[in-house]
Amino acid sequence: MRLVEVPLFLHYWGTQLYGEWLILSTIPAYLSISDAGFVNAARREMAIMSSAGNKKGAVTVFQSIWMFLVFISIVVALLAISCSLMLPLSKILNISTIKEVEVKAVFLLLVAYILVCFQGGLINGAFWITKNYATGMYYLLLAQVLEFLGLILPVCLGGGPVLAATGYLIGRSLGIIIMFYGLRKVSPYLNYNFSNANFYEIKRISIPAFSSLAFPLGNTLNIQGLRIVIGLTLGPSMLAIFSTMRTLSRLVIQPAGIINRLIEPELSIAFGSSNKTLFRKLYLKACQLSFWGAVMICLAAIPITYFIFPIWTAGHVKIIWPVYFLLLTGTLSNCLWNTSLIVSSSVNRHTAIAPYFIFIYGVLTLLLCYPFLILFNISGAAIAIIVTESLMAIIIIIISARMGLINAKIFLKNIFKPPSDILNFNNFHFK
Repeated sequence: MRLVEVPLFLHYWGTQLYGEWLILSTIPAYLSISDAGFVNAARREMAIMSSAGNKKGAVTVFQSIWMFLVFISIVVALLAISCSLMLPLSKILNISTIKEVEVKAVFLLLVAYILVCFQGGLINGAFWITKNYATGMYYLLLAQVLEFLGLILPVCLGGGPVLAATGYLIGRSLGIIIMFYGLRKVSPYLNYNFSNANFYEIKRISIPAFSSLAFPLGNTLNIQGLRIVIGLTLGPSMLAIFSTMRTLSRLVIQPAGIINRLIEPELSIAFGSSNKTLFRKLYLKACQLSFWGAVMICLAAIPITYFIFPIWTAGHVKIIWPVYFLLLTGTLSNCLWNTSLIVSSSVNRHTAIAPYFIFIYGVLTLLLCYPFLILFNISGAAIAIIVTESLMAIIIIIISARMGLINAKIFLKNIFKPPSDILNFNNFHFK
């Protein structure tokens, strides 16, 4: 979907309007962290409880977090409306092509999209209770496809940002409704009411929840925050060029993303059932496959990009090869630690990692980006990414390896070994 999105936007909107859309769409992304990490913490807690035989406790967590989401959604909606009425958003964001009234309309539509996503995240986590997380992933993917169609159809029909944002919201809302009825089939006892909700559960989950907040916040700073810095420093057109290259380079991490979504509920279930051996083997196999999958895609990406990129962007964007190579290097570094991160987060014991994720992966990337942009132009952003990705790899591997009951040396020894026997879980050495 990301591959299709870029040439369509560039063809129908051009680099300037597309760049301004990228800037505008980053702002509501910051509101995605306003659930304070409770959704992520709750779904892991529900999986651990249900695998330990405590389904009643899982239902209590579900209803308690839903009560919290209802409250926080009202607060976010009121704040968003106030900001749209009081602030000159187009001036603040350096947007000139889109009218002020349209900027505010897009902003509110995207905020509504985020609030709908809150509900989708909780429903997806509810599938974990009955170990139907694969079904939940299917519905979540369906919602992503519907929102994508809702986004690009207005663009292809000549619509502007307001219609695109409207279609985006409608598509996601339809997907969440379908997901809700899918949940009713596998977990009919999960009722949307407050009968089992209590503030004690919210308080109990608050520590891992606030720690979970570090991950979307760090990602938002690293991806959307970087867009804002580049857009304000070098302009929307240069942002469109960089964003296009980074989108292509981040295809390398897709194997890791797929494996992470699969392995997280399995690790939570293994932990809840006290199966340490399975927990450790799942961890090593997931990291091994993530790394080598990234290596193979990275090697294939270079020649493919050479031939595909001019066609993909229809000549609107010219690739800057040194920057692209730097972005690939940073992405490959990401695959060394991204799956390791799931080990601690899957069991809600990620408080030690949270500060590093915010201040190194998020804040430090932005702090390095601006001076590097001044010194090295657009290459500076890619250099900042490499520096922070390398630091994160060192820190996360050490912390997560300890959580996985092995040391970092043994971890690296197993991960760098090519996965010649992909499905064999007994070919690891723990000494």
